[in-house]
Amino acid sequence: MVKPGRSDSLLALGKKLSQELGTDQRVDTLSRWMSHWIAELMCSVDDATGEERRKRMAECGAAIMRLWAHRNTLPDGKRPFESFEPIFRTLESLDPEAKRFRYLGSPGNPDQSGKETPSEDWLNRARSADEAARGLVKYCLGKAADLALEGEEEWIALAKSVMSERDEDLRIIIRLFDETEASVAQDMKAALRGDVETRIGELEMLVELAQLEIAELKTSINR
Repeated sequence: MVKPGRSDSLLALGKKLSQELGTDQRVDTLSRWMSHWIAELMCSVDDATGEERRKRMAECGAAIMRLWAHRNTLPDGKRPFESFEPIFRTLESLDPEAKRFRYLGSPGNPDQSGKETPSEDWLNRARSADEAARGLVKYCLGKAADLALEGEEEWIALAKSVMSERDEDLRIIIRLFDETEASVAQDMKAALRGDVETRIGELEMLVELAQLEIAELKTSINR
């Protein structure tokens, strides 16, 4: 049975799916058939009352959720959150939240004598570059998510209403959406804490190291 208060959310989701899949002749036959079937079930719910309506709503809700469970296999151009698929593929290889070094196996142990050797100086730069690069990756992912979220507000609202514990992809998208909504306030707080200046310093160091390597590479090809 559909839980009280959830029927409206399910019907709204069913209506959205039907609109997306049922009006475009480029959509495959099975998807269009499913959308028309769900539309008919929703009409039958509207025409019923009492116990009969509850039974029809249960059948309709189950059909909507079956189609929703296969949202990632819907045709190109019709999949909910299709714009996020490249982001998920990128996240499979990047983990900017990890507390490990991406390019270094471990932070390493500084010289126990307290003196910074020339070698240790470069290792410290490597560790700082790794940290700065992680922040830059997070920045790029955030910008990509901002663009992917444009025009997805309706899908996000519907997804929130039907999301289950198994929907890891939806939890990521909704978290990105919520974080984007609060980004202005977060940036203001970061500025007040001085985090912005620290971040700028890290990036300037990363640029300096990159320019140093570029110069050395240019020298090597001119020898």
